[in-house]
Amino acid sequence: MSEIPGAYPLLQDSAPGYAARRGAHAPAGQYSVESSPQNTGKIDSAVFGDGRVVMIEGAASTTTSMQVTSGLDSTSITNPAAFTSFVTTLIEEQSLSSTVAVVAVTQPVGTSPLALQSSGNQVTLSRAADTLNYTLAYRNSGALDFVSSQVTLGANESHNLAYDGSTVLLQIDRGRNGTINETRTLANMVKR
Repeated sequence: MSEIPGAYPLLQDSAPGYAARRGAHAPAGQYSVESSPQNTGKIDSAVFGDGRVVMIEGAASTTTSMQVTSGLDSTSITNPAAFTSFVTTLIEEQSLSSTVAVVAVTQPVGTSPLALQSSGNQVTLSRAADTLNYTLAYRNSGALDFVSSQVTLGANESHNLAYDGSTVLLQIDRGRNGTINETRTLANMVKR
């Protein structure tokens, strides 16, 4: 933290028997959070901003990093293959409720970074190379509203996912050129 002007550590007390979390305050800007699995093999990082939180947690074999924009609306995870699996949580506070989008990735391959963008109930995933299998979940005001079955993000694809409160519309841009090549509705696995 000493390399960032205006940054300082946030001291947190913890209850006996619980590990204290390390935190820091940093002025508005773009940052890269590098995480090493240490001896536990687990990575757990979070970045907080005005009305937004971006978290990544998972089991990893080597160091990886997460780059975030100052508004926390765009995130890039480098070397996803360092993880055996990981979960990225995107939280956005709105005037009357919170929206939580959770992207769970299983057995990622390749070193191509995974880019995520979020705005309200919309999430975009993009990757230049290598495929990626994920599930998407939405929580509104704490309740689990939506869980998708597994979706495959193809190499050089972008997935735009829009949640309307009951369903998710998936728009696939093959070639990441701004042209939507396929649109489908994802089934909700939450039983009501």
